[in-house]
Amino acid sequence: MVCLVMRPTGVISWANASGRRLNRRRDDAGLDVALDAGLLGMRIQNLVHVGNQALILALIEQAKTQGQSEGTVQLADRGTDSARHYHLVLRRADHPSNGHGSSNGHGSSNGYGASNGPGQSILVQGWDVSALMRRQQELEVHAFRDSLTGVSSRWAFMARLEQELDRSRTNGNRVALLFADVDRFKVVNDTFGHEAGDCVLAEIASRFQATLRPGDTLGRIGGDEFAVICPSTAGWTAVCSVMDRLRAVAAEPIALAEGVIEVTVSVGAAFADEVDLAAGALIAQADARMFRAKAARR
Repeated sequence: MVCLVMRPTGVISWANASGRRLNRRRDDAGLDVALDAGLLGMRIQNLVHVGNQALILALIEQAKTQGQSEGTVQLADRGTDSARHYHLVLRRADHPSNGHGSSNGHGSSNGYGASNGPGQSILVQGWDVSALMRRQQELEVHAFRDSLTGVSSRWAFMARLEQELDRSRTNGNRVALLFADVDRFKVVNDTFGHEAGDCVLAEIASRFQATLRPGDTLGRIGGDEFAVICPSTAGWTAVCSVMDRLRAVAAEPIALAEGVIEVTVSVGAAFADEVDLAAGALIAQADARMFRAKAARR
């Protein structure tokens, strides 16, 4: 646990061993080196990432006025391996003079820094939560992004669809939904193997993403099925143009170690105002039209 004592201005006057290791840099050999001497007299703001400096100042002010505050901050990048995050608890300490000008009566506090004298101090306790933050970020990525293709996950896609439908109710802009399904994808898996099939899906997703308009949202709904939200779409001419591009890029040969694979996709589309801006009905309509397109290709 990191322990610091600082003046109300944020100047650090004492630190325990863990606290002194907060001030570190990367040496020529690539190792972290603690800069013990440089920490005392430094403002805590200088330890914190520039994006979190407003936060640490707010935490100091809250501790001074309300007695306590807490928050999680990222430390400044000083050439170390990865970003470090600390959860800090700040507490105000009001202390009188002891008549000696120091906390122990011998002119110094304990060898690691001077006391603050009469007035206020801010006591800081901190815990390294970097591993927890990294795990949280990984979970967020998995929640919002499909792990195979990198496009929106089904959950994130549905949330975006509801958001676009809400906007449409407010501004009247039309929203179109496209469904695209890889034709006879089971044959690809059976012939070339599931690993090759995964590569095909990832490549198709990449091609789809590259051909969409800014603002369109691509998601993998499940298996070999993708969907696209096209907000602010004027009419069927624009939608048909998107559908043609999806079919065209999917039909281009895909070169893999297992061989060259050629696939096609079937695409269906629907406008949200056809179904009174209801997400479930919109999905069902686009899905049904996709299946009709697939049946027509057989």
